[in-house]
Amino acid sequence: MRQRISRLLALAGLLESMRQLALLVSAASSRAWLNRRRRPASGRIVAVVPARDEAHQIEACIRGLLGQKPALAGVVVVDDGSTDGTVEVARRVSGADGRVHTLAVDRPADWLGKPAACLEGASFAESELSPDWLVFVDADVRLHETALRSLCGSAEERGADATSLIGAFVEGDLGVRLLLPDIGLAIITGEGNPRHVNDPNHPAAVASGQCLAIRSHAYWAVGGHGAVAHEVLEDCRLAEVLQEEGFSHELRLGQSLMQVAMYRDTEDLWAGLTKNMAAMRGSRTRDILRELWRILAPTWLPLAAIVLDRNGPGGKLGLRALEVVWHTRSGMRIVSGADPELSVLAPLSDTVQAAIYLSSVRKWRRGRVTWKGRSIDVTPLHVGPQPARNADQQTAGA
Repeated sequence: MRQRISRLLALAGLLESMRQLALLVSAASSRAWLNRRRRPASGRIVAVVPARDEAHQIEACIRGLLGQKPALAGVVVVDDGSTDGTVEVARRVSGADGRVHTLAVDRPADWLGKPAACLEGASFAESELSPDWLVFVDADVRLHETALRSLCGSAEERGADATSLIGAFVEGDLGVRLLLPDIGLAIITGEGNPRHVNDPNHPAAVASGQCLAIRSHAYWAVGGHGAVAHEVLEDCRLAEVLQEEGFSHELRLGQSLMQVAMYRDTEDLWAGLTKNMAAMRGSRTRDILRELWRILAPTWLPLAAIVLDRNGPGGKLGLRALEVVWHTRSGMRIVSGADPELSVLAPLSDTVQAAIYLSSVRKWRRGRVTWKGRSIDVTPLHVGPQPARNADQQTAGA
């Protein structure tokens, strides 16, 4: 009986690992990889950078935008109530470059900060700079000099109205280096698989708000970020709105074109992911069971099989299942520029990822998440998706 249970556990873990590997191969063969291109986009490109307390990293972002070839028509930095001198850094870096404009957003009380800042920047760009493409770039992004011409130029060739880029993560402390590549793998093997997202017949709509380019006429036709003013995952929801209105969006993979310094340390990562992981993956009971299986089954079921039947067929099958996991994680880390050696810590990574997800579910079910000193009231997803509200409330002591 013990051997039978161990074999079943190992087989279940192996099958889930193989399923995820097949999805990763599908993503890799989806022609979604974006490389450096020589042919630029034909239209005028304006970058909008929403920023809140980004003084420690906005300089690299602006320098990357100013170094784009061919040159951008403009860069609009929109400050969302920063208290750390973000605007001063932006002005110092831009110097006398007349292409850079710095604004402060007057955010409506019931709007979230990022949609308000994006809309403010887009409105300025539309009235002053006449863009063909609006590209929304997070302040933690570092772009290769050909990144935006490659992204927009490819979209023009393929007839896409919007396109977004997933890049490589800039490494932080051990927790960040361990977790982010595995979470990226989870996104790609889930609804973020480019083969699904870029299929016009597939209902998935996933976008990367870190670098999101939209044709100006399409952006304003759907109401811009005003259509997603209350959404924590404003990027994915905007992609859905575009598709609902008949516009197309493509998700591209471009580790050689973009790096993202998303989190400084594990504490920062935990705060950021607990804010939005439940919104991405759901918080209903069936969502929780599905996600915990997907996160934990590939590593912990084979480990359980090894413990139950160390020297028997179940234990041996468990070892084979773990080999599939380690090879998959190592390959993903090599492609993303991360440490392949950390794939041996996959069980630990999966356990922490599951804990972050459950913490996020708890916050969403209680109806409140926090980020950068702001407390956001949200309607729990397990009773149906509805917009967040009262985004301007401040946490105590923030």
